[in-house]
Amino acid sequence: MALPNRKKKSYSILNDDAGCARIINAHNTKIVDTGSDRGNGVFSARQFLPGEVVMIGLIDCLDEVRTIYTIQMDWNVHALFEEPAIRSNHSCNPNLAIVPNRFGAYDFIAIREISRDVELTWDYATSESESIGFRRKLQLRSQGQVERQAALMRRGEGVGS
Repeated sequence: MALPNRKKKSYSILNDDAGCARIINAHNTKIVDTGSDRGNGVFSARQFLPGEVVMIGLIDCLDEVRTIYTIQMDWNVHALFEEPAIRSNHSCNPNLAIVPNRFGAYDFIAIREISRDVELTWDYATSESESIGFRRKLQLRSQGQVERQAALMRRGEGVGS
């Protein structure tokens, strides 16, 4: 009697890249209330060295419309990323940089040593032609604060968000 031809399920990064990326993200990060007006943020679940991949970006959906939650991928293409990336906050002095990845999204790479339980941030200006959230924040600041911030950034001394 012949047995039916069954395929074995293989649990390999080659067969389920996105699934493995989600496991890595869960191992590397945690979503926590920042205790400020920024709401939730993404925090490190372990220590990272410069150059390490901290989060692997995965796209939930693409749209032509920009929102405060999307990341610009092209001139009129905006992506809503899966968690944890969608929960990451902006900083003018970030600890992460973005680089394109194999999923058509961005990986978030440590640009300096990051200790455990540190908020993971990146500079939204690195992907946006115009950042909605940053523009709103600037509108709320006095003109003197805006000028001081601009001078610090020109000198490479940008301050946190």
